[in-house]
This record gives sequence, C-alpha cells and structure tokens, in this order.
Amino acid sequence: SCNTGVYLSRTELVADKTKCKRKKELTKDQKHEINESLELLDTDKDKEIDYHKLKVSNRDKHQAIKSEELSVDLRDKIVARHKSGQGYKTISKALSVPRSTVASIIVKWKKFGTTRTLPRVGRPAKLSNRARRALVRQVTKNPTVTLTELQKFTVEMGDPAGKTTILAALHKSGFYCKVERQKPL
Repeated sequence: SCNTGVYLSRTELVADKTKCKRKKELTKDQKHEINESLELLDTDKDKEIDYHKLKVSNRDKHQAIKSEELSVDLRDKIVARHKSGQGYKTISKALSVPRSTVASIIVKWKKFGTTRTLPRVGRPAKLSNRARRALVRQVTKNPTVTLTELQKFTVEMGDPAGKTTILAALHKSGFYCKVERQKPL
C-alpha cells in the first residue's frame, strides 16, 4: 500500500489506493547482472552466498576507484580554454571530461603553475596490487598457511616483503589471524 503519512477513512483510503503507482520491476539486464554478482560470491555452488567472500568484496568496493590520468596534452588544452575565458561547464562538455576534473586541473595549475604530474607524496607501497591479490588467493586456498610460508611465496614471486608488511596487506583485504585453541589430548 502507498503510505502518504496521512490518516484516512476507509472510503478515502480506497480512492487513494488508485492513485498509488506500482514500483517498477527490474529489467532483464539488471536481473542478469545481479545473478552474475551472486554467482561470483557463491564459490561452492550451493545457491548460498559465502559470508567471507561477501565481506571481502564489500571491503574492496569501499577502496578508492582509480582511473587513468589525463594526458598532459589534454590538461594543457583545459588550461588554455580556461585562459581564453571559457567556464568549467563549457570546457567539460567540449572535451568530454567531468566538470570536477576540469576544476581540479585548473586549481592545480593556479597553485603550482604546471599541468605536469607532480611527484607522489610518501613512500611507495612495498607490495604491488598484483602481489597483494596473489597473497589473498593463497590464504583463500589454504587458510592455515603461516606468515613464514607467505614470506617465502613473495620471494618466489619476485616481490619480497616482511611478515609485518604481509600481515598489513592481508588486514587491508579483510583477513585476520586466529590462533586455534589447544585441544587437550
């Protein structure tokens, strides 16, 4: 029923229900996309979602989505159009670049006087994204693997890292160590 937040008598309610619109159903493509997503989370094909996979996939979703940098040439074109007096919206439409990107490029140009890529701040990550994904695969395959074994694995992969680094990478991906309780004999 349609809830308008107003109390109505029976006759008014019947008349009001005819005004309510039905919710639109999902399209075939939307249903297919949802089913594909659910199949990815159902690793053992028992028609139930694996909680751990869902938790990790949600954690990955919340990480910043990275996109490719704009070329220096395109950034120079944006600044040139700005100098000629065009507005952000006009530049955005003409060059097919989001307005927020146009704004950030112009702000950067005003602040630093260049459109070139500036050096990154901070130390680069020891483990590459590829190595981190490989570690996650190893832990998913064998949950009882030790940090020493994972450290040897990173050396074999050509991306050596310490135990603390590996542990931090696993924490970032949603995996935590759990020591099982000793069972008496």
